[in-house]
This record gives sequence, C-alpha cells and structure tokens, in this order.
Amino acid sequence: FNQNVLVIAEQSTVVVVVDDGSTVPVVVPTDVNAIVIRTTNLGLGAALNRGVQFAKDSYPDSDLYVATFDQDSRPSTDYLARSVEAIESAKTGGAGAGASCAESLGGRPTKSVGSHGPHMYALEIAQSGMVFPRDTVEQVGLFDEGLFIDAIDTDYVLRMNELGLNVVIAEGAIMDHEVGDVRTPRIFGRPIQIGSRTVRYSYHSSTRRFYITRNRIIILRRYWRTGWRWMTQDNLREARTLALCIVFGPRRASQLRAFFRGAIAGIRWRDAPPDRTSV
Repeated sequence: FNQNVLVIAEQSTVVVVVDDGSTVPVVVPTDVNAIVIRTTNLGLGAALNRGVQFAKDSYPDSDLYVATFDQDSRPSTDYLARSVEAIESAKTGGAGAGASCAESLGGRPTKSVGSHGPHMYALEIAQSGMVFPRDTVEQVGLFDEGLFIDAIDTDYVLRMNELGLNVVIAEGAIMDHEVGDVRTPRIFGRPIQIGSRTVRYSYHSSTRRFYITRNRIIILRRYWRTGWRWMTQDNLREARTLALCIVFGPRRASQLRAFFRGAIAGIRWRDAPPDRTSV
C-alpha cells in the first residue's frame, strides 16, 4: 500500500487516504503530503465522496483534477500526466471529455466503445484509476453511496453520458490492478482451455455476489433506455462469471443464495432519482 501511495504522491499535489474501517488503521509515510480521513465501513461510494469533497473544499480556486485509486492499484509513473493530457486534448478537440481511464488495467487493454477523432471512448471502466476535472464533479455530482460497493463507477459513467460527457482512454496510462480473486477452472486437475487461451474468472465472496447482482439490476432499471450497450456487454460477461463460480468455485450454495437475494433486493429497490445537481 505505501509503495502505491508513494508512486501517486510523486505525481500529485496531495494524497487523500480514506480509511473506511480497516482492522489495522492505515499509516502513510511521514514524508508524503497526505491526509488521512477515517470512516467506519460506510462503503466505497461514501469513502470516495469523502475524499472528493475534501479535495474540492481544500482547493476551491484551482484547476482541480481528482484521481481515485484502490489500495491495491499502482499506476505508471506518468499516469496522471498522461490522463490530464488526454482530457485536455479531447476537450480541445470537442470530444466532450468528462474523465479519463487507464489504457491498460492489470495487463488487460481497456475496450473502446467509440471515438471522436483520435480520442477513444470507454464505458466499462474501473473506478480505480479514473481521473476527472472539477467541472465534471460540478455537473455530475458525487458517487451514489446507496450502491455501497459495486457498479458505482458504471453508474457514474452512465450519468456522465446522459450529460454528453465521455470517458477518454488515456494513451500510455498503465495501471497494475487485479479485479477479484482470479481463478482457473479445472476438469480432472487440468485447466480448461479454449484454443490456446486458458479460461479464467474472478471469484468473489457471497457478500460481494449479493451487491454485484443487486446493483446491476438497479443500474438496468435506471438506464435501460440509454445504457443498452452496457446492459448487453456487462450482463453477458457477468453471467459467464457467475456460471463458472457456481460450477467450479467453492461455496456454490452460498453463491446461489447470494445471487437470488441480490436479484430480489434489486427488483424491490425503491430509491429516489439520483441527484444530478452540483455538489
């Protein structure tokens, strides 16, 4: 964690670390310009909002750029410079850039869903590594704390899209990050392969499976008119992952129960329209 903080600190004015109820309190290196905000298991959305709001309040008159990172994410040494450059270039070219994301995350290239001139757009991004300017926060608002952990980034991007803003893939912005517990399914002890490719999938706890299912249904209910591209791509991919978890993963019954509980919770969800006003 501290090595990741050092890499980020070398590229930024200040690092805001939100410790959301760690069993061992976070301690950052003393030679880093860092602020630690401690909360008590409020969830990823709330933790992100505390950090973003602190940055906005602390630098009210600056051309603020905010970048969000998970504790296990390590960006390349020029990540932030490339990200800001991508956003500014896209804005100049009329690309409606509201944020940027990594070109490669954990060795996996970010898929493009469109372009404007040389600027490539992304929809399926990770919150970790997202960079956005102050004016995006002013227009879109903060992250949805009610989602707690999963699909928070997707909700934010779809809200941006509704306002004509896109996520630009920052060329050369590389980040080391792993999504979930990556496993390889095996039959009779041998890994499953499709051609020359070994099949892998991300395994999550039953608690996370609940939120993955619940939140995807909530997102579908909110954006089924405008988010059809996400609906098609993400749900097909998640169905594949769920099937592999249930067939090959541990605690299969727990995974199934979490899936059905999440589906019911998502269908029954009654929330007010997301706040799309300035924060």
